Amino acid sequence: YIAGEYMAKKGFEKIGLITHQTQELRTKGFLDALNENDIEIDSESIYHTSSLDIYAGQSMGERLIEDGLKEDAIFVASNDIVAIGVMKSLKKAGVIIPDDIAFIGYDNIPASEMVTPSLTTISQPLKEMGSKAFELLINKIENGDNSREEIVLDPTLVERESL
Repeated sequence: YIAGEYMAKKGFEKIGLITHQTQELRTKGFLDALNENDIEIDSESIYHTSSLDIYAGQSMGERLIEDGLKEDAIFVASNDIVAIGVMKSLKKAGVIIPDDIAFIGYDNIPASEMVTPSLTTISQPLKEMGSKAFELLINKIENGDNSREEIVLDPTLVERESL
């Protein structure tokens, strides 16, 4: 949701999405944000990767070029590794990021800060996620508590050079 809202506020209108079957909630949140900001996403601008590695990203970049690079911004809901692969492939083809197309990735891995241009991304609160998981595990062990608990932790946008 954060990525879609941010792209809308930045004035992007031809927005694309690269996602993976395991990223249903990220995809839904992104599309909800675009919808709430009266931005329609063309079904031809929604791309699905078969894997979550850099090679999938490079293939996706090649596909974007083949399709005529009609988007002005893309949210790579898959992960930052895929986003970096896409960016690498596009740069090799002479595309200037973020002038020709802007990107937001997901995960905030260390490499997202080291690529050129550095990748704007959504950061998950990994330390807090680990702490909460540990607390729940200890509670289950010590108290025999087998109940399910849903905990929602808010991700944040990390602004860098790719958008």
